[in-house]
Amino acid sequence: MHKIKDLGQKAFEDMVALDQKFLNYYWNDSQWSSFFESYPDDALVQLHYDDDSLVSFALYLGNESDNSLHLLKVVTHPLKRGEGLATSFLKKAISHLGTGGKIYLEVAVQNNLAISVYEKVGFNVTRHMKRFYSDGSDALEMLLEIE
Repeated sequence: MHKIKDLGQKAFEDMVALDQKFLNYYWNDSQWSSFFESYPDDALVQLHYDDDSLVSFALYLGNESDNSLHLLKVVTHPLKRGEGLATSFLKKAISHLGTGGKIYLEVAVQNNLAISVYEKVGFNVTRHMKRFYSDGSDALEMLLEIE
C-alpha cells in the first residue's frame, strides 16, 4: 500500500481515468483534487498494472487511531474482472492492518458481484442505507473485523 501523496502524476492520472471510465459513481476532477489535497497522509492506494496500463486500484482512507481502513473505491477494468484483483487487494489490506484492525465500506445494493466478493473475504452487512448514492439508489454498509 502506498500513500496517495507518494504517487507520481501518471499513477494519479491513471486512477482518475480508470475511475471515470468504469465506475458508476465516479468522482469528477474537482472531487479527486479535493480528496488528494484533503487527505495526503491518510489516503492509501493499491495499484495493479499490466505492462504500462493501470487495470485496477483500491483506494482507502486510513485511521491509525482505531486501526481501520475505509474502502472508498475498487475499480477494475471490465476485461480484467473475475481475475481476483479485488480479493487480492483486500487480503493485502487485511495483512497490512493485522489483528484488531477493521475495514468498512459501502456498496450499491444491486452490485451483487462486489457483495459476494466482500462476503467471501469475511465482510458482514452492518446496515442498509437508503438513497446513499447521488442517483438515489441504496447502499449496504459492510464491515470486516480482523481477529
